[in-house]
Amino acid sequence: MEEAQKYLNEMMSDKEFVNQYYRDLESQTQKQAETVKALKKAYDDLNTTISSSITEMSSFQSKMASAYAELTENGKLSQSTVNSLISAYDDWKDDLDEQYPELSEDERISLMYELNGDYLDGERHNLNIQLSRPILVVGDFGFWHGRRMGYKEIESGNIRDCLYTERDIDNATWYVDKNGDFRCDAIHHDGINHYLYRTYKDGVSETQIDNLKEKLYRGTATRADIVRSTRRLGDEIARVHGFPIPRQRHTVEQER
Repeated sequence: MEEAQKYLNEMMSDKEFVNQYYRDLESQTQKQAETVKALKKAYDDLNTTISSSITEMSSFQSKMASAYAELTENGKLSQSTVNSLISAYDDWKDDLDEQYPELSEDERISLMYELNGDYLDGERHNLNIQLSRPILVVGDFGFWHGRRMGYKEIESGNIRDCLYTERDIDNATWYVDKNGDFRCDAIHHDGINHYLYRTYKDGVSETQIDNLKEKLYRGTATRADIVRSTRRLGDEIARVHGFPIPRQRHTVEQER
């Protein structure tokens, strides 16, 4: 015990060691302050809408989206989330510092949003794919009082028109899942909405479509109900981007 106390006293008497310790502590505090500022810029500015390319969000934006969802659900951030944000923010900041050394921090953050918007516009161009029938959007909506199922149609039948969000959405991520379904996770102030995009199969009658819509409205539709009358969009998207997806299954029993 005396040896430990002696060692501690020696360290504290070393001014260079103490100064370095507090410099490191100050640096960590600065990083946390930068992270909080970036989060505030991203989510507290009511005039900012963040959209994401279908191909991939930047690591920093993706982690900010997860952090915002955690804040919405728990009212606070865990220490692991804070550490993850600091790490991602450093990587993002270093990259833009190197490419745009003349810009201020606020200007680089604005540039990040601008670049992300350009990527999204590029995806709308890439996914200018006209289908023969309208697109059905199946929604799993998150409200402050719970979740609810719903739907809407994209009458144009063009896949690019899926890449738009409502005004109250803060962050949206589009992707093709392991089943080849085109989906979107959209964060807003009450929680997260999940969207599934499908198109009606050729030969499906208006009566079958109306029956499916009725089930979606009442919140009783199952996966089997949905795949019976609709097909996935991942095949068209995979052909554009050149990535593999599982082969399409043809029977309701298989698709369950």
